[in-house]
Amino acid sequence: MCEELSQQELADRVGVTKQAISKFEKGLDFPSAETVKLIATVLGMGYGLYVSLIIQDFAEKKGFGEVKVNPQDVKQLRKPKRSA
Repeated sequence: MCEELSQQELADRVGVTKQAISKFEKGLDFPSAETVKLIATVLGMGYGLYVSLIIQDFAEKKGFGEVKVNPQDVKQLRKPKRSA
């Protein structure tokens, strides 16, 4: 499923710098939606799964402990409520 790549290999395939990948991994910067889609594609995983992993990693780095994010739960939260 997920191919192991160096930061430089990933950067080359996505079209960003190695420094950008490093900042993304450290949580110092956040990639654009288009870059996230490209990274997910290069790594061979779905966009929703990759976004979930980013959120989990960020939460853990910020001290929230083990956080599990289900992309389906996020979709549910974003659906507009219908009035009767």
